[in-house]
Amino acid sequence: MATNIPMVMGLETEYGISVDTEHAGLGHLQGSYSSYEVVSSVSKLNRSLIDRGLEDIEIDEHEQAEAQADHVSARRLRDKNSLPLQPRDRWDDDDGNLIPARDKSLETRRDTHREAALRQRMGFTGFILENGARYYVDMGHPEMSTPETLDPYTLVAAQKAGDLIVEECRRIAEISMGILAKDRDLKIHIHRNNSDGQGNSYAGHENYLLSVGLFEEIVYCMSTLYDRASRRHYKVFREGPTTQAVAKFFATRQIITGSGKVGSEKHDEIRNAVPYQISQRSDFMMRIVGVSTVEWRGIINTRNQPLADIKTMRRFHVICGDSNMSELSIYLKCGITALFLKMMEHGYIQRASGDIMTPLFDALAAYHTVSRDLGLNERLPLMNAQTTTALETQIRFCELAQTFVRAMELAPVWHDIARKWEAVLNGLAHDRAKDPWAKNLDWVVKEQLLQNFQKRHGVGPTDLSCRALALAYHDINPDKSIYHRLFSNGKIMSIVMPEDIERLKREPPSDTRAWLRGEVIKRYPGNIIDLGWDYMFFNNGDFVEMKDPVAGNREQIAPLLADNPSFGVFYERMKLLFASITPWNTELYAARVRPPRRS
Repeated sequence: MATNIPMVMGLETEYGISVDTEHAGLGHLQGSYSSYEVVSSVSKLNRSLIDRGLEDIEIDEHEQAEAQADHVSARRLRDKNSLPLQPRDRWDDDDGNLIPARDKSLETRRDTHREAALRQRMGFTGFILENGARYYVDMGHPEMSTPETLDPYTLVAAQKAGDLIVEECRRIAEISMGILAKDRDLKIHIHRNNSDGQGNSYAGHENYLLSVGLFEEIVYCMSTLYDRASRRHYKVFREGPTTQAVAKFFATRQIITGSGKVGSEKHDEIRNAVPYQISQRSDFMMRIVGVSTVEWRGIINTRNQPLADIKTMRRFHVICGDSNMSELSIYLKCGITALFLKMMEHGYIQRASGDIMTPLFDALAAYHTVSRDLGLNERLPLMNAQTTTALETQIRFCELAQTFVRAMELAPVWHDIARKWEAVLNGLAHDRAKDPWAKNLDWVVKEQLLQNFQKRHGVGPTDLSCRALALAYHDINPDKSIYHRLFSNGKIMSIVMPEDIERLKREPPSDTRAWLRGEVIKRYPGNIIDLGWDYMFFNNGDFVEMKDPVAGNREQIAPLLADNPSFGVFYERMKLLFASITPWNTELYAARVRPPRRS
């Protein structure tokens, strides 16, 4: 199954958010409103961007959109991106913004919300930043999607750059909301974590570009059913050998990727049933394969929206992982998963001897068991009546990766991933709190932090003060964050250089189409009607599809911009890179129309 598909990667971080204020009657300033204030504050920063509007959708609309997304033409939705409603359904407010007509029927308004949810779900809303990232509101939370990258080092730097942008926006929004609330002490808290402690979880998603063949082996859809009453499609999936191998990898990689959690939020457990566990996300995994990202989540998500050439590429959307603070945790989470998928693409794991391809007897139960197994010695039943542990399984995957990177002569970054993977596993097998590598993993850092706190203050492991301490670890505000305090004091290792993080706040990665996206935003914003991950729509009426995530990199684009050409000259040069350029309905899109903003 060897393929030349590049390993393009990206992260989506949905941040936890809360507002502290003593002012009574400010419920309308909390929840989604604070998220809108934080995200829209990016327009007050001194940076280039494209504003595509922010959508406000509810969980049922999100669910419907998620179920329909694979069945809706992206082209049809793009038709409505710059004009969210048809002309007969619109009227202008005093500022000239287009907003829905007030006399529409309830069903028509529902249809409008469904379209809004679909646009949001398929990536046609929010801000596109000059560094190639997308910044938007999702289910009432601020969310930042990194630009496309080709290696885990750049991805860590892009993730940390995104955190800095969100923190800048938080500070601006805190001031503006404080003025609105007439409360100088109003505080906005933003955390890069995965749950609120009340049974609600939010995203720390990963994306990896795969070949169609491997994707369809992992996500094998046997049939699709349509329910007219709910207007939803339902898919029936088969869990084949490849699906089971991926589930096995995800269930056991938690010992590296977990960010640590106090208590339990599993639907059939009481809150204090688990004093501490490895993963924040584990409690919310409820099936092995599933389409939803908000209810009945699957270890393997089936979303099929490539954002690339649909004939040859697929985007594997991973929703089971934690949002990490530690640079080492992020680096290895993305690095070992990308290496695992590279090995699967080449059939390297499928051909391996031993029981590495033997499925877990119950991958879902194993997922929950691993998160609670602080001793890393719980035996997981296999289909062949044998057993293994998460640590043993990861060691076997790591051994294969060591030989794979040498045999394939991969770039140095992948050799570094394999070495650090091995070093961390060795540390987890011994005294993880003292090991120079394992002690830098998020869940290990928090475990030691909580144990020391409990001894010093004489409190139990599920005391509210422990929960507060664990939450403070994930605060993105350097003045409040325990992680940042430990990092600044040299207690947690650094993987990326600070200058690389600062550079990626304004500059896209140089080896993907994100570079072209960023340059067009900075140089020719007035010529853009709309722009997304895999397309650009200009006011000359042309629609450019960027089907190859690597085409449009700095090596290709920089020479075209060397003499600071006008848009017309640059466009004629750029056209040679992309075969898919089609004329658009220039009457309908004579000028960019601002999508309706939430008031």
